Amino acid sequence: MEEKKQLSIMAEKAHREETKAYNEMYSDEQKANKQREQLETCLDYREECLSGLKSAKSSGLSIVQIRECQLLVKYLDTVVETRQYQSDICDENYDKSKKIWNRRNEHYEKLKDEMKNLDTVKDADVMVDDSQETDNSKPSSVKTYKTYYD
Repeated sequence: MEEKKQLSIMAEKAHREETKAYNEMYSDEQKANKQREQLETCLDYREECLSGLKSAKSSGLSIVQIRECQLLVKYLDTVVETRQYQSDICDENYDKSKKIWNRRNEHYEKLKDEMKNLDTVKDADVMVDDSQETDNSKPSSVKTYKTYYD
């Protein structure tokens, strides 16, 4: 019984750690998704500005307006670069937290399986004990069952 209690305590602790790791993984996944969305938005806006700049002369923009568009594209290049960097970091963090969660989840599942196996072995031991304690003077069709209360 002591072994089962210790195993149960270890399983509870492993479950808490697994849950915490899952929450961190989920949070990192949400951050990575948000960074990717922001990066895509910046890339789309940059493409719009570039296509607008290509048609600037035909649309009648002045030289000052064209220069402002060029500066905006240059600024967007730095924003895209920063967003790409942030997105890469968030993706790495997500991958790390996913690996941690996988390890903790496997550990927790292993402990749960050990508890099930321990219960199965204990049940088999009880059945063997019961069959050995049956009185041989009684007819074989009558069986005696013992119940154990924890």
